[in-house]
Amino acid sequence: MAAPCSVVFAPEAAAEGTAKHKARGQCQLDRRCPVQGGGGTLVLPMNSSTTLKVPRALKARINRLAKKTGRSPHAYMLEALERQTQREEQVEAFVEEALAADRGIEDGDEVYAAEDVHAWLGRLARGERTARPKPWRK
Repeated sequence: MAAPCSVVFAPEAAAEGTAKHKARGQCQLDRRCPVQGGGGTLVLPMNSSTTLKVPRALKARINRLAKKTGRSPHAYMLEALERQTQREEQVEAFVEEALAADRGIEDGDEVYAAEDVHAWLGRLARGERTARPKPWRK
């Protein structure tokens, strides 16, 4: 397995650095290089660094999986942090949407009976053409 692409650009230099990297054509990943049009992940680092104290056992697991997947431990940890941050942001947005819907109900928005909605969704899942359920409160 090829080693991960070691090309990393600061955000303000990403466009120029990417162009130079493409022109050289010397990426270690060949087809997997994100700059060369492959499916790899190009991580643009922040302008600051953070030190993490990682337990030895976790660090060993990270190193093993990073090596197995052809990434550096640094890239592996950045991807994990990005994924978890994205997940938390999605949960936050979901809660905000639910609270807004709750306020809407209190303000008199339409409300539907759950059994009507479930039956309607079941008909849609079976491919049936069906009318939307009627609200039980407007």
